[in-house]
Amino acid sequence: MAGSINTVLTYLIYYVAVVSLGYAQAFSLAFVFGAIFSYIFYCIFVFKARIKLSKFYKYPLLYLMQYLAGLIVLTILIRIVGIDMKIAPIFNVAITMPVTFFLNRWFFLRE
Repeated sequence: MAGSINTVLTYLIYYVAVVSLGYAQAFSLAFVFGAIFSYIFYCIFVFKARIKLSKFYKYPLLYLMQYLAGLIVLTILIRIVGIDMKIAPIFNVAITMPVTFFLNRWFFLRE
């Protein structure tokens, strides 16, 4: 549920921003928002972990890997496959979501 909410919110941010910023900048803006939202929601609702400032500072490293993978996939979908930049993030999420979930599970459940 948290992942679905995060996906919808970040897609809405992307969809509104892509018109004026372009796909890479809109993706970046949505991703920053999504990282903060994701950390809080994954802690509270998904993995029932305590919100720790020390983990919050490390979380961007995990999200950086996800961001780079997502930006590469998005670029391929738009420039090579030819998918419209307004809907490409939907395919991007479908491709990167399994990896993202397992990285998050590893991050929150390790001590």
